Order: sequence, then C-alpha cells, then structure tokens
Amino acid sequence: MSEIFSHFIQHFDRYFILSRQSVLIIQWSSVCLAVLYALTFHPKISRERVWFYSGILLRAVLLAGITVELVHQVQSTHFSAHYLISEESELLPIVHLLMYGYVLLTAFHYILMPQEQRGKGMFYTFDLTVVTLPVIQLIFSFFAFWNISPDAMAGEDIVSMLCFITVVLLLLISMNVLFFKMYWKPRPVFIGVFYAGVIGLLVWVLAAPSAGVTKDYGRLLPFTVYLTMAGFLMTHHLFHRSDRIRQRTKSFLAAATAAGFIVFLNPVYNAGDAAFAVSKPIAEDSVDNVGEHITSDQAERILTSFFPAENPIYLTETNQDLHYFYRFKTEDYEAEVDEVSRLITNYQYLKKPEGRTLTEEEYRKKSLDFLSAHGRKIKTQGIQTTVRKENGQFVVEIAPKTQGTKHEDSGTVFYWEKDTIMGFSEDPSIYQLESLPQVHMTEKDIVKASKAAFRTLQMPDQTFEITNTDINSLIGSSLTVTANNGTELIFDAVSGRLMKIRVSPDSTVLTKTELQKKLFSLLDADTSKLRQIDKSEGNLVFENSEGTFVYTLRNEEGMKEASFYGQGSAKTFPHTYRDGQTAFKKVAAAYNGIIYKKRVKPVIAVKDGVTYNAWLVIIQPFGSNRHDVYVVNADTYEAVNLYEQ
Repeated sequence: MSEIFSHFIQHFDRYFILSRQSVLIIQWSSVCLAVLYALTFHPKISRERVWFYSGILLRAVLLAGITVELVHQVQSTHFSAHYLISEESELLPIVHLLMYGYVLLTAFHYILMPQEQRGKGMFYTFDLTVVTLPVIQLIFSFFAFWNISPDAMAGEDIVSMLCFITVVLLLLISMNVLFFKMYWKPRPVFIGVFYAGVIGLLVWVLAAPSAGVTKDYGRLLPFTVYLTMAGFLMTHHLFHRSDRIRQRTKSFLAAATAAGFIVFLNPVYNAGDAAFAVSKPIAEDSVDNVGEHITSDQAERILTSFFPAENPIYLTETNQDLHYFYRFKTEDYEAEVDEVSRLITNYQYLKKPEGRTLTEEEYRKKSLDFLSAHGRKIKTQGIQTTVRKENGQFVVEIAPKTQGTKHEDSGTVFYWEKDTIMGFSEDPSIYQLESLPQVHMTEKDIVKASKAAFRTLQMPDQTFEITNTDINSLIGSSLTVTANNGTELIFDAVSGRLMKIRVSPDSTVLTKTELQKKLFSLLDADTSKLRQIDKSEGNLVFENSEGTFVYTLRNEEGMKEASFYGQGSAKTFPHTYRDGQTAFKKVAAAYNGIIYKKRVKPVIAVKDGVTYNAWLVIIQPFGSNRHDVYVVNADTYEAVNLYEQ
C-alpha cells in the first residue's frame, strides 16, 4: 500500500506538474487554514470575521503564486500569442496551480466556513472569474495569432475555430447565468440542467478519445478547472442550504477535512514522508555517465553560429529526464540540437524566403560552402551531392555514395527557396571521423577490426568502406562498415564492440552451424552459457546466463543477421524513497540558483563499464526550461553533474 501511495505522490514530480514554489504555497496554506479552524472554537474569536479575512488573504497568496508562475514562463518561454496557440504548454503550469492549488484550497476554505458566512457570494463570484480567465485567454490568443499571422490558417480552420469559440462563449454565459440563478432561488429543473451540463462536459473532456479522434488535454485542462470549480461551488451551496443535513454532520465533515489536509499536506512531516521512509522504488532505467552531453547554453551557441537569431531564442520545455534533443524556438525559426552529437536537425525557417532563385549548381556549391564555413569537415571521398526540386523548393542532399541496407535516407539535407535555407538537417555520415569527438574509434581501429571479422568468417579479402555513422543521444552511437560482397558490420562507436553482423551464407565457406558459432564469437558471446528463450520461423533468440544480454539470429532477405543488445531488467532498488530525498537535498545544498521543479528517480549508473545504484536528480531552475542533471551515488551520496564532466 505504501508503494502505491508513494508512486501516486511521485507522479507530480515525475511529470513536473507542480513547481516547488506552488507545492510550498499549497502545503503551508493548508496548515494555516487548519490551524485557523482550530482557533475559531475559542469563544472570544469571531468565526465570521476570521473566515472572511482569511478568504481574502488566501486568494491573495494564491494569486501571488500564479504571478510567480507567470514570471517564470515569461523568462523561460516566448510568451506570445503565436506559441500559446501552437503549443499551449506555456499556460500549463499556471492551470496546474489553479487545478491543484486554487480549486483545492478554496474548496477547503469553503468547507471550513460557517453556514451563514457573510461575503460568500463575493467569494463565489471572484473564484468563478479566476477559473474562467484561462478559457478566455485561449480565445484571445487565437485572435492575437490570427492578427499576427493571417495567412497561417486555412479558411476552413478559421471558420471551425470561430464556431468553437462561439459555442464556448455560449456555454460559459449559460453556466454562469444558471449558477447565479440557482444561488438566489434553487429550482429542481435548473439544478438538473446545471449538473447535466457540468457532468456531461467533464465526461466529454476527460473521456479517452475514440478511434480517429485526438484530444489535446493541455488545451482542455482550463475547461476542466472551470467545470470542477463550478460543480463544487454549487454542491457546497446546496449542501449548506439543505435543512435535511444536520449541523453536526456538517461540522464533522469540516473537522475530518481539516484533519485530512494536516495528515496529507503539512510540509513538516506528512503521510507521504511516512510512506517514503518504508517503500522502495523500482529501478527501470540506466544512465551512461560518459560525460559527453552538452549544456543548453552550448547547444544554443552552436545553433546561433549557424543561424543567427534576430529575436530572442527560447529553449522549449521537456518532460524527459535528459533533453536528448534541445528544441529551440524563435520568431524566425525552430530547430533541434542533439545533446551528444551536437548536430543540428529539423531546422525550419518560419518566415518568407528572400533573394533570387539560383541554379542547381549554385545551390550545390552554397550548401557545401555553408557546411565548410561553419567548421564541418566533409569527407573527401565516398560522398555524393544531388539536387532535386520538391514542392517548389530545391533539395540538396549530401550523402555517402554507398549506404547501408537500413540507411537509405542518411545524409545532410538542405531545403532552399530563393536564396534562403527553409529547412536543414545534418547527418554525421558525411563528416570525417576525426572531426566527430563522440566516435572513439579511429579509421585504423575500424580497418583492423573489420579485417579480423572477415578472417573469422573465412572470407577472401574484401574492399569495404564506412557507409553510415549514427550519433544519437537516444539510441547511442554506431558505425556501419559495408563490404563489396554485401556483408555489414555495425560497431559501437564508443567501445568499438561489434553490435550487429549481416552476412550472406553464400559469401563464406562455413557451414550453417559453423557460421552461427563464428557469428556468436564475433559478438563476444560464450555459446556454452547461452540459453534459447524464443524461436520462430527463421529466428532464434538467446540470453546469457546472467540475463544481461540478448542475442538474436535471424534470416532476412537472404542474409543471416546476428545482433545483441543489453537487457536492462527492472529491479527493486535497495534504498527507500527517503534516501532519494536525501540525495536531492545533497544536490540542492550546493546548487547555484533557485530550484523551480525537481525530479528524483532511481537508476543503474554506468561509469567506465562499472555499474552502481544511483539517484538521478533532475533540476529545472527558475526562469529557464533547461534540465540540470546530477548522478548521485546511492551508497556514498557523491554527486556528479552529467553536463559538467
């Protein structure tokens, strides 16, 4: 039970739902309201005055919290109508605070208030206005975006959006009119219509989408907040007006709610802390501590050296532990920079092209000159450049002449329109190996390892070349060597170990059984310690005795393919969640800056081939979307910054 409760609490950290500032506001406000409730039993204290002024103060504190969230968003994102309409993530922290802070705490305040509290109608009106603002903001952001970019939307989209806005406004007006009509004079018919509307709309907003229909829950969250608040306020109003419910029952409900808030939300020691002290998490992920990740500042410098930005450039938010790809946006363009390879991908220019249309030869030359001017060292041999016209743009593709079987689309691509680069993605396959610091193998190492593999497979001397280079923060780095007889060798670019082999049985004199043994030996697998775990038509799957590696043999398009991959199995971590909080405090004590959000998760860390238990501490600083990541040894609490090794 404690594990389930711990997982529920961790959900808010795991998905960066609430900032630390918002959590502290919610926790301390809950404690203050509960303490006030206890004090109001003193005969010399006026309950009505206490709850009236505390209500005003509570809403002031919550609005201050919303202001803090807004300041963070303005500093960390392009807080304009353009990105509100296209991403909507800028509003999410504010809407999350409204949902889990404003609605929750004002509901707590209402429950604790006496039945005949003066000013209750004022609070109702104010709260409904506050939770309506995000919905109104959605409407204004659409018109602002339409004003800035009138040509960005098709006529049909504009008409459908205007119809949607009309429906939303009519629903808001109708719900508010119904609410205040029932506030003064409740009628069963109006009550039924109101609750049918609230429940029906909530079901539509929260229900899973059907086939072929998608829902943007980020944009629908403001409606959820409004409907939840409106539904609660009406329920609270009718509950306190009812003569059928005893006053003792109402008092018991208020006391039980106050006790529950103290137990679960007090910031000193709550039920979550108690669960963290005994429950142990599951370690499902591993992190390779290679120290080759670049910071967001380095990524931004790389991007702006290629494409200078006239307007402020912003790092977009991510829910991943690491960024993997830094995604940047400005009013001029958007692009990604790989965290490990440092290459630019998915660049898109967002404005109209300028200049004159050039010839194919001029586009070819400008593309090559562009790469050379920015320090990219292109291979002198084995590279071809093609130019084609596609959708009114000239596409220049620079790629290896011979490509691996699975890498037909590898290459650096330019999309030119007039004299402007409208799109750009680069691929490491066209660059010299010595210019790629993430590749730890030299060409001499590759030649030696390839020749040794061909000898093991009893093949005659082969001519071969490197046909593909992958450097990717998500899937790792690899080099593909292709021989003239079609044999492919794929090496890990860091360790130099063979990861995959594709060979035609006709290209070797080995028998089927001998070939299988040789392939396993090239993958450093001890066949005496392998056990078969799966078998299908033409495919065999093996696992080593420790269960750490899986080896596969399969026939594909007349080729015999052997490969292996590490198997990270989930296991119970030998430390509790409380130890993870200790690791976070260790990092926070030395952290330079204000911590906005944080996440702590158990991982298996790998450093120079040695594995150990560790806590991955992810910190998002206030006013920025970057993630500072620390690997904290779970036994010694030694902390290492993943980006500063």
